[in-house]
Parts: sequence; structure tokens; C-alpha cells
Amino acid sequence: VVLGWVLAGTAARQPSTLLRSAITLACLASLIMPPAVLATGWFVSLSPVVDISGYAIFLVITLNALMALPFVWSPLYPAISDSVQRHDRLCSSLGLRGFARLSLIDLPVLRKPLALAFLMAVIVSLGDLSAITLFGSDTLVTLPALIYRQMGHYRMNDAAGTALVLAVFCFALITLAQRWSQSHDQT
Repeated sequence: VVLGWVLAGTAARQPSTLLRSAITLACLASLIMPPAVLATGWFVSLSPVVDISGYAIFLVITLNALMALPFVWSPLYPAISDSVQRHDRLCSSLGLRGFARLSLIDLPVLRKPLALAFLMAVIVSLGDLSAITLFGSDTLVTLPALIYRQMGHYRMNDAAGTALVLAVFCFALITLAQRWSQSHDQT
């Protein structure tokens, strides 16, 4: 979400449409390139150089962040672009920068898009199987990898139970985000 926010803010403030288009393309590139291809490329490139198991958690997090970037970009870029057009000149003339601008201007305006972007990033990351398949181990397991292992050992009831836990967790996140959004609409 932070990477998407920085890239969307950079793109929204670019006078050059070419640079703005390049940032947009970079953010949406993971829709073109499957995560399994990217994970395999990282695995093949990094295996001879470093011990993959030592950096597995960082590789999984980075790959999931890149795969979630298009889903973060979609709600954030239009909202940040609109906020930049409406507030940049005023904030500049008032000398609002840094944390003051963030707390007074940006967070109230971007609360809903940020919540949606965060929710989408979490759900995309929870459902990803490609990164953990290549970089995971016995000690580093996600729910989709656990479901895959259980199904591979023909423990379908266990896999169904784990899938239910994953589905309930995603549903709970969506419900909490919806209630949080509605509570801020009423204030």
C-alpha cells in the first residue's frame, strides 16, 4: 500500500504524460506477468548467488506486494490525482508539508481509497500460492500452501476446513472494512 501510495502520488504530480504512463504501466505490469513466472525468475536468478531459505520471507512479501500493486493502484491513483489537483496549490501556499499535510488533508480525503487498497492487498496476498510454493519451507507456510499440501495428501476434509478458515478470514476483513467505511460516512 505504501509503495502504491508513493507511486500514485509521484504519477499524479508528473507534468509529463510519458513518465505518468510509464509509472502506470509499471504498476499494472503484474497483471501481464503471472506471479509464477516472476517467482520462478527470482528463484533461478537468486539460487546461485544467495541462500534462498534465509531470505524466503522477504521474497514472499516482496512478490506479494508486487502482485497486489495493481489492486492498490486502482483505487489510490484516481483519489490521489483528484486530491493533488484540489489541494496541492493551497497546501503549498499555506506551507503545509509532511505530517501536517498528511494528517490534516491527505488522510481524511484518502481514508476510503486507502482502506480499499489495503483490503485488496491483504486479500490478494492471502490467496497467492506461487511465491510460497517456490520460497516456502516446513516452517514458512501460508493458508493456500497448507490447503495445497492437505489436498496433495488426500486429506480433503482438512483442506476444506482450512479453506473455510481462509474464506471466513477474508469475509471478516471485508465486513470490517465496510463497517469502518460506513462509520466514517456518518461522521
